[in-house]
Amino acid sequence: MLKESLSISGPDGQFQTILKKGQATPAQARAVFATRRAGERTLAFKLFEGDSEAKARLVGTFTAELPAGLPPNTWLSVFVDADADHALRIAVKENLRRINLTPECDAEGAEGKVYRG
Repeated sequence: MLKESLSISGPDGQFQTILKKGQATPAQARAVFATRRAGERTLAFKLFEGDSEAKARLVGTFTAELPAGLPPNTWLSVFVDADADHALRIAVKENLRRINLTPECDAEGAEGKVYRG
């Protein structure tokens, strides 16, 4: 079972809980973001422990390099898998072209106590 909720904040800054505390493991969640302009080359998002933005602890900042030539409003799915040891596996997928991306994690400033990226 998950010891803590996991939340995500994307390029739009919107904070949303994607995995709830107490959920059975392994668990998977998905958040969907869209490119804002043509040719956008990165997708950045942050993962947090907790379901309250005011009390959430940063797990890490993730950046996925996008392929050249994506049009605006290209949907990108961020998949987060959590195992019983609270280790995270993160993948970004663009469905139209079936592109799979592995984001880089920057844990500088991370305060998370439960999850490992």
